[in-house]
Amino acid sequence: METFSLMIHPYGLLVGLGILVGFWVASRFARKFEIRNSKFELSPNDVWGSLWWVVVPGIVGARIYHVVDLWEYYREHLALIPALWTGGLGIFGAIAGGIFGLWMFCWWLCRRERGHTFRLFPKVWLEKLSSLLSLAGFQPGRSSLHEKTSALFSECVRNRFLAFSDLAAFGLPIGQAIGRWGNFFNRELYGKPTDLPWGLFIPPEFRMAGFEDFTHFHPLFLYESLYSLGVFGVLFLIWRKRFRLHAGSYFFVYLILYGAGRFGLEVLRISQWAIFGINVAQGMGVLSIVLGGLLLYSLNRKRSYERN
Repeated sequence: METFSLMIHPYGLLVGLGILVGFWVASRFARKFEIRNSKFELSPNDVWGSLWWVVVPGIVGARIYHVVDLWEYYREHLALIPALWTGGLGIFGAIAGGIFGLWMFCWWLCRRERGHTFRLFPKVWLEKLSSLLSLAGFQPGRSSLHEKTSALFSECVRNRFLAFSDLAAFGLPIGQAIGRWGNFFNRELYGKPTDLPWGLFIPPEFRMAGFEDFTHFHPLFLYESLYSLGVFGVLFLIWRKRFRLHAGSYFFVYLILYGAGRFGLEVLRISQWAIFGINVAQGMGVLSIVLGGLLLYSLNRKRSYERN
């Protein structure tokens, strides 16, 4: 599609639309949550203010994940690494990059508001590290390393991150449901051959090597799009039931649900990234389930979360 001499790629358009709609959904849920004994409120303006903080590292992480997955190809086509419009964004990389960006945004908010800090590491460790850096010619200044490390992992940052991650839990599946349709226009993310009525016809030029004689394939992008809507539905039902959950619980439930879905859908995929015979995407799915489950259990043993 070309408009005013500017090439618009459906893949990038749908991914961008998914991001914007996801942030809109997250902003709609802002102010609907209240954290007990909290000194701050969730603001829709803060949600939109986090846009570039989250999206840029999210896209970078997603692209790195994809490039590493297909490194045998990209090592011969280095110029195509930044070609995002051709497709190729790994959702696990996007989540990791987005988490990093969101944490840094929360740190910036707390720094702006002069939030309280705590010591992540014993002071003596940081003093020794500062001494080693000084010997190497780096002069960080007295206790500056400790102060910066403490601020980066302060209670203010952690609480804000958990609160905003809950909003992300509602926006992420909606954004994924929309963005996955970009794979349809790129004729990618299809699965094994199938004779089912909803099998997706793939033109010969887009068929993978070894599958040239097959015409219809599982529409994996559609399965994941519909599953993402289901994840949102489950989270919405939990929210409507007014369960008293601690901040961050919705995000950890999202990790569990998405990890389980991705693990199951991988069995239909043709090309699978494997390391030592282990499917990386399924491994990431299991890691997502375990990590989400442990953090969810740990959080809700001690505290509670409630909705206005």
